[in-house]
Amino acid sequence: MENQTIQNNLEILRQALGVELENILTYWVTHTPDDEHGGFAGQIDNENRVIPQANKGIILNTRLLWTFSNACNFYRNNHYNSVNEKVSTNSPPLEGCPKDGVVSRLNPPREDFSPPPCSAVPLQRGELFRDDSSLAQYYRPYADRAYEYLKKYFKDEKNGGVFWELDYLGNPVNRRKQIYAQAFAVYALSAYYQCSGNGEAKNWAVEIYEKIEKTARDREKLGYIEAFAEDWSPIADMRLSNKDLNASKTMNTHLHLLEAYTELLKIFPDKILHKNLHDLVRIFMDKFMNHSTFHCNLFFDDDWRLQSKTVSFGHDIETAWLLIEAAKILNDSDLLRETENLAINIADVFLQEALDKDFGVMNERHEDGSLDTDRHWWQQAEAIVGLCYALKISGNEKYLDSALKIWDFTKKFILDHHNGEWFWRVNDNGQPYLQEDKVGMWKCPYHNSRACVQILNLRI
Repeated sequence: MENQTIQNNLEILRQALGVELENILTYWVTHTPDDEHGGFAGQIDNENRVIPQANKGIILNTRLLWTFSNACNFYRNNHYNSVNEKVSTNSPPLEGCPKDGVVSRLNPPREDFSPPPCSAVPLQRGELFRDDSSLAQYYRPYADRAYEYLKKYFKDEKNGGVFWELDYLGNPVNRRKQIYAQAFAVYALSAYYQCSGNGEAKNWAVEIYEKIEKTARDREKLGYIEAFAEDWSPIADMRLSNKDLNASKTMNTHLHLLEAYTELLKIFPDKILHKNLHDLVRIFMDKFMNHSTFHCNLFFDDDWRLQSKTVSFGHDIETAWLLIEAAKILNDSDLLRETENLAINIADVFLQEALDKDFGVMNERHEDGSLDTDRHWWQQAEAIVGLCYALKISGNEKYLDSALKIWDFTKKFILDHHNGEWFWRVNDNGQPYLQEDKVGMWKCPYHNSRACVQILNLRI
């Protein structure tokens, strides 16, 4: 594949994901605001029916704050208004955004909803979108809404940090301090500060970060302890979810600490934070990464004894590109080279082991070697990003070819063309699990909207 063909194909992917980004955001501003109780709905089923009096979780709410803040930052910065790369006139037309600007695969919005313009229409080849400042202004109130709800109801004014879960009225029902959740609060607040300039949000992000470092960090044996009680005292059951092992040090929590510290360093250029992020990268390189298999080890005890040999394909490829972003913000050329070399190895193994014949990303491989062949929404998104990073590093077209095929699989099976957004997962025949939610404690627009933005910002 010649360089111009790579550029053309990457541009086609960018344009498609630009349309999809607005589809995703439109869904969330159409269906999720909770006008009765504040904030956003805690649960919406696959048919877009709001579940009355559903509890509200911190992961959904921090990810909503991050998503709308990131959308504001992205559109305001006009990262893809004028794209110099020209798309071949032989390129196929884009789908998903009709001439009248109405996003075709979403149900009609509420009567009081005025959707933002579909800025990908009309589309001229060689340029992606017109002026997007209006979109940045449009999504800002949703970021504000998410921030105000988070501050009013999830913030633990007494002990610090954020609660895990509230009832529909905003009363805490699970006050535990999961470090995974604290990391997402730091991540979201950092993005919101970039969006709003709200110094209170920045100070809160730094406050939570300092609480994590003071309480959760294991300075003797390295890493971070998984969870604590409301008052930050130790607890016996540290599981992030029912499907996870009760392990004190997990790859998933450390990954999102790394992501959060990367984002925080953009607004808080502190030398100690810089060192702490560098230490997190080294923990991944030296503890979590298996350099024989190029899979991440997921669960450890206090002394870094491995507790499981399960492989999570989505987390592998997500780790590949998040480590690169951390090395970039650290401005460490040697570390960047090390993380880029690792990303290529991870991507190569991923291509060999994680994909089915239709280029859907499978969920995981169990300890006994059996495969969970369900295809979850978030893994498809992370795969597209990780493989495009491998393309940028190596110039090898095989990574883009696979990313395009994963996107084709996603369009065909994961996107819900009737009700909007993405199905939670499909089985190995591409059939969606219709009983699973579109909006819930874990179902949110973080992975898929982020993938769109990352690819739109990618230049090779």
